[in-house]
Amino acid sequence: MTDRVNEDSLTEGETVNIPAPKFGLYESVNLYWNEREIATSIVARWYDFDHQSWWYKVSNDERFYSGDVLAPR
Repeated sequence: MTDRVNEDSLTEGETVNIPAPKFGLYESVNLYWNEREIATSIVARWYDFDHQSWWYKVSNDERFYSGDVLAPR
């Protein structure tokens, strides 16, 4: 579990726990978007501290997607 943190409130030496990502870089996944199933792979990951969740960029697309619309292939 991740604690919500305002970075202005962090002091030196304080740690923030971030959960492990659901998918690895370059992992093959299926993207379920707009009623379609698209075979793709993860090319970047970004952790959103505000929503406490990982977002994933897939090949051939500029958007980041929530892990909820991706599944391992």
